[in-house]
Amino acid sequence: MKKIKIVLSIILILGLITGCGCNKKEIDKEEKTNKELNIEMQKISIKESKIFEGLDILNDNTLETQIGINRNFVENHAIGISMYGNAKEIYMIVKPKEENKKIVKEALDLYIERTKENANKEDKIRYENVLKQEYNGYYVYIVSEDNENIFNQIKEYLK
Repeated sequence: MKKIKIVLSIILILGLITGCGCNKKEIDKEEKTNKELNIEMQKISIKESKIFEGLDILNDNTLETQIGINRNFVENHAIGISMYGNAKEIYMIVKPKEENKKIVKEALDLYIERTKENANKEDKIRYENVLKQEYNGYYVYIVSEDNENIFNQIKEYLK
């Protein structure tokens, strides 16, 4: 099973690396920039505690190296993960280009599955209850102790 996942990962990554040769499109003025989304995510708190502090924020390069998504496949993204794969909380907010929705979703799902496999017993429960929603063209993935509360805060920002 692991060999199959590795082969699928390699195929997905190779497909994403080659890209489609599309030119980068300027982000619409109404779109939230990656930096703005990540700043807002750092502000989210539950019970007076900022839950996404200390996460590594992915840029265009690390989006591809860590998640396996070519920057040309997305319009916008805000992702906070642990580079060591031991974070109890993560967030992934990605707005794929229409023609790449399926590839982006598969890459996000694969990342969650890999991280869940490497998580300790206590954290596996959080990854099994990951929130996966599509909202206003964004794929929103949240792993935390209160996914719904965080998702509601994200929806307010993405309006």
